[in-house]
Amino acid sequence: MSHYLALQSTYADVECALFRGTSFVEAIRIGKTESSSLMLIAIQELLSKHKISFQSLDFLAVNSGPGPFTTLRVVIATVNGLSFAGGIPLIGVDGLKVFLGEYHKQGTPTIALLNAFGGDLYFGIQVDGIVETGFEQAAILLPKLAQRFGNQPIQLIGNGIAHHQKLVDTLLKPHASIIQVDTPSIEAVGRAGFARWQSDDRGCQQLMPEYLKQAIGIKP
Repeated sequence: MSHYLALQSTYADVECALFRGTSFVEAIRIGKTESSSLMLIAIQELLSKHKISFQSLDFLAVNSGPGPFTTLRVVIATVNGLSFAGGIPLIGVDGLKVFLGEYHKQGTPTIALLNAFGGDLYFGIQVDGIVETGFEQAAILLPKLAQRFGNQPIQLIGNGIAHHQKLVDTLLKPHASIIQVDTPSIEAVGRAGFARWQSDDRGCQQLMPEYLKQAIGIKP
């Protein structure tokens, strides 16, 4: 049976979960301000608790973004180092697509909005089997969404809603069902990675973060 870890950075912490096959075993959280110093220790403690060696892991499933720049870099740098040291494959998954897949209902457009800082939003839109992702200024994106979907019922998810609550309430809320969830669950990240592993995707030895946009203050 496959043993693997799933990892992701949220806007508040870093999450790591242990899985056996499709079964979720246990998850841990490390505060974002402590993640760079405590993540490796916490991972070792989680594995030791369940009597699993790092070398016996089949792969690491990683939410490669988009997300908060600093903690995303910490997670990616850590898993790249673990993969280099232990030869464990890395399977990166698109956080927006995982998020949409976790909450999308057939027949109802689902829109994921994540805080991209500087007034921007990372967005994912799923209309049945079609998915699009990107980033844009909230003041431009939200009117576009209101015009595109009109009076059609939609679902909204993600922490970007609260960051732009006034615009959301004015433009989208009358026809939107808002699900109070900030980011994809670590269980969904693990399931997405395992699905790719089962499809014979054997991963890679180095991941790059999916930023979608540059960090504020960094010019091209």
